[in-house]
Amino acid sequence: MKYLPLEVRATSLEELGLFSKAEEDVDTKKWIGDDASFDWHLSMHYDPRVHHLTLARNNQPIGYMTIVPVTGTEGEFELLRGITLPAYRGRYGVSWFLSSVNYAFMSLHAEVVWLDVFETNHRAIRVYRASGFKEVHTKLLKRDGDKPFNLVVMKITREQWETP
Repeated sequence: MKYLPLEVRATSLEELGLFSKAEEDVDTKKWIGDDASFDWHLSMHYDPRVHHLTLARNNQPIGYMTIVPVTGTEGEFELLRGITLPAYRGRYGVSWFLSSVNYAFMSLHAEVVWLDVFETNHRAIRVYRASGFKEVHTKLLKRDGDKPFNLVVMKITREQWETP
């Protein structure tokens, strides 16, 4: 899948506020829930296991991604959470996603990259499938005050990523 590679860098403290504010957007909050907070970003920023990354074009932040190692594995990482900023949605989403996956494989030397996505997020699932991710199973997510949701768990291996 062709895409415009974005700059990937460690998120600065100043950018944490930008991203947590963007998560208050109604269209974003429905996916993230009540975890949308500056404190969440700060805890991720200071956790040495977490890669809290800013994806940018011409040094302008487009969005962020958090990537974490999968506990008890070697070379497996999860795209834990990320968003594109509202001003860039519909223009840079695919580049944001593929640049994040590429970072996991090339910079973190991942052998497998995992993600999960709400089963109702059809647009994202289409992008993930087109990128080579395969559905593994579904799992139930229960959040306080919300009805339960199914998450689709997907993965891609290094070999699948590198095969055109």
